Amino acid sequence: MPILNGQGPSFVPPTPPSTTDNSVVSSDLTENLVVVARSPAPDCEILKAPPPEDVIEATARAKGDIVICLGVDINNYVQIIKKRGPDTVKFRVRRYSLRTGTLELAVLTPLHESLHVQLKRQVVNAVVAFPDSESRLSPLVGQPVDVPRLYWRNPPAPGFPQGNSQDALEADASASPLNPCPYLGLGGTLVILPGVTQVLAELRQYAKVWLNAPGLKKLVLLVTACPKDRVILIEKWSQGSLSPSLPHQRTLVADQWISISPKEGGFSVTGGPLELDFRTLFLRRPTPGQGDSIVIDDNMLKEYATSVWNEVGNFPTASTTFARPRPN
Repeated sequence: MPILNGQGPSFVPPTPPSTTDNSVVSSDLTENLVVVARSPAPDCEILKAPPPEDVIEATARAKGDIVICLGVDINNYVQIIKKRGPDTVKFRVRRYSLRTGTLELAVLTPLHESLHVQLKRQVVNAVVAFPDSESRLSPLVGQPVDVPRLYWRNPPAPGFPQGNSQDALEADASASPLNPCPYLGLGGTLVILPGVTQVLAELRQYAKVWLNAPGLKKLVLLVTACPKDRVILIEKWSQGSLSPSLPHQRTLVADQWISISPKEGGFSVTGGPLELDFRTLFLRRPTPGQGDSIVIDDNMLKEYATSVWNEVGNFPTASTTFARPRPN
């Protein structure tokens, strides 16, 4: 499977995952970290027991959108987060494992940011267009709400999920239903995780961590891209039924795999439209007869790809980082 970055060979779409995954997350992640440490992507920098200053410098000079730090204890982790001031946010905590001392940081390159910001905009547009006519009263404003709405946490904050003191997580974008009341738990009901330097198989490990974290059932969207060929892949993961072999763990389901690739005069979409289960997203049933999913259709996906590549084209290099997260 090729590394998805602008320096590598032409893009070859990876094989979609099997429809269900019953594997134990901890063992998968341990194996994945060994693979990463042995054969990192060309643009992935690995630091061993680094002081906080070295971590900040590494994220500032990173050519890709991932930096991995090994041998980070909890005190060092806290100091690294403190060094990330509100005016110089150049990375997010993709995952910190207290058990292994491994800290994986997502570097905020223009492409990394555009992949989730532009997808978030399409999700918002699809939610607004959803024909849900059930009138609900929002306790936040005391006014009837005729359409479902999402509360987006921007920027999200790293934290340990309730009941899980081993893994700190931070989404690039996450949302919860705003009405009838906002859910402020870690991750909410929708999580978007973009990545460019890592292969899709590595990004799937993060989806497993989020889906197995205690809390609400949720949807996870993995997004990756190849700048050289201007191809974008979207993979949707969710929780399925309880696993027969592991009674207290649900199966993890990759039920959509979408490719957006350039063609003469625009883009072509394979595997669309992107469908987000309404009940999972909003913690309630939709109005009868109005449909069961929030739909980002093929035209919206083409618009998404156009916005991403037009936006990234305005930057001088693919490794330039933002000084702070982009406004909505």
